[in-house]
Amino acid sequence: MLSSPIITLTTDWGTRDFFCGMVKGRLFSRIEGVRVVDITHDIPRGDLTRASFIIRSGCMGFPPGTVHMIDVGSEWPYVVIRFHEQYFICSDNGLPHSVFGNDFSDAVKLEVSLDDGHFFTFPGYSLFCQVAQELCGGTPLSALGPPVSALNPMRAMGYMEMSDSLVVYVNYIDLYGNADLSIRYDQFEQVRRGRAFRLPVREYEVRRLSHTYSDITPDPANKQGVLLTVSASGYLQIALPNKSVQQLVGLRVLEHFRFKFLDQSADQ
Repeated sequence: MLSSPIITLTTDWGTRDFFCGMVKGRLFSRIEGVRVVDITHDIPRGDLTRASFIIRSGCMGFPPGTVHMIDVGSEWPYVVIRFHEQYFICSDNGLPHSVFGNDFSDAVKLEVSLDDGHFFTFPGYSLFCQVAQELCGGTPLSALGPPVSALNPMRAMGYMEMSDSLVVYVNYIDLYGNADLSIRYDQFEQVRRGRAFRLPVREYEVRRLSHTYSDITPDPANKQGVLLTVSASGYLQIALPNKSVQQLVGLRVLEHFRFKFLDQSADQ
């Protein structure tokens, strides 16, 4: 493990209440030299789709040995997953499967005694902190519970490819009102196969990929300058320079859009 342990927090707790303070206080009191990183506490309550996107985008770049505490829509059972030498403590409620599938190194089910002296209404505090402490102290994963070979699935929301079109959905809308779609740039290029495309966004039509938010070509079919680019997470993103595309056209998470591919190549 790291000499100065790193623990991240990804939750739907919000910041109005004291939950985050409780958990951090316990971590700082019990784990010497720990560094606690807030990924976010503003995931809508129980929104596993948004949580999955945030975990894939925000957690994977940490060094080996990092412990990620994820408390979103939590319910029994609870698991610890080792993936790329990082540890993820969470509920096996479909969320970890949407992030890892079954492509993980090891996983165990956390066994907890539910008796009159133990209450688990706040697992992020009463359970996850203890597990994080043990992991940071060098306890092997196998000592925390029985092995898990497969995670509980959550219905996948990806993209649907057809011969001349591609259906995607809005995966995430950030604070600026930009909308990340459910397909990565590398996946899009494989599906596109060099073809030109049209992407209707309400009454506007996007016809090219922009490399920056200011990379706009005047187009009578897109007078507001709605653009398609690639976000820092690697996913296609619908955006509007210096404005909120969500406010302009009323985008919603899980809303579907259809790319239409043309027979001509993209450079024609």
